[in-house]
Amino acid sequence: MAGTPIASLHGSKAIEEFKSFEDHGEACDWVWARDEHDAEGDPRLHRVLRTFVRESLVLNLHVGGRIIGTTHEHPFFAKGKGWTAAHELRIGDEIRLMDDGWSKASPMPGNWSRCTIWRSRTITRTSWALIRKCSLKR
Repeated sequence: MAGTPIASLHGSKAIEEFKSFEDHGEACDWVWARDEHDAEGDPRLHRVLRTFVRESLVLNLHVGGRIIGTTHEHPFFAKGKGWTAAHELRIGDEIRLMDDGWSKASPMPGNWSRCTIWRSRTITRTSWALIRKCSLKR
């Protein structure tokens, strides 16, 4: 959905509003992210180095009472598995979320829609977020 909030230095704002270092230099934005090698570590601020926009199919991943729209290849940190692509998650896999700790995932295969994807790259890893300008694919 357009306006997907991402936690930043000055509170949350919509993913499409972020400024990258590539385009804005020192005036770029900073986002909260965990170190990719320490799933239990505290989130830290990381500079947005670059932003990307593309069209993609989106999988609806049910996690902790909410739905996360994500791309097929988007990595989630799964307990006992490490970084795992969304399409490889299984019902009951526990994934690490930024604010909620570990939550059980329920991927819904076949529940795809086509969306414009916005994502940003930080120093430690790629942070992903979605702008859902979607049409249901049947």
